[in-house]
Amino acid sequence: MKTMTCSIFVLTISTLTRGLGQEHAEEPIEAKMEHHFAIKELDSLHDILHPLVDDALPDKDYEAIRNQLDKYLSTPLAIDKASLPEEYASRDKEFKELSTLLISEINNLHEMGAKPDEEMFEAKFEEMHETFETLAHMLM
Repeated sequence: MKTMTCSIFVLTISTLTRGLGQEHAEEPIEAKMEHHFAIKELDSLHDILHPLVDDALPDKDYEAIRNQLDKYLSTPLAIDKASLPEEYASRDKEFKELSTLLISEINNLHEMGAKPDEEMFEAKFEEMHETFETLAHMLM
């Protein structure tokens, strides 16, 4: 009897988790990457950087990174022009400095050309991502 009860329990759990997995598998990636930064421009840049940091960088797919950064150069510029909500007004100076640094770092990556030294490119990309994370954490 214990074996049958255990089997039914395992089968039920298996069926439930399989069903949950299918529901989530059908959701677009953007729906899974919920984040709530104080300005929507950071959300947009996060959506660009997230797959690059999690997928392209570990795979050393520098071409994919360059293509995406080239494609979205205007997004960091929008961050620099964004107005902070009132509750973050005391951080405005630091925000402007970091957003300017972020734009500079993205432009530097862009200017490295089509075939940069891969180690240098990776190091510069990681620096840029750290700047983004500092900016993002400041506005969470």
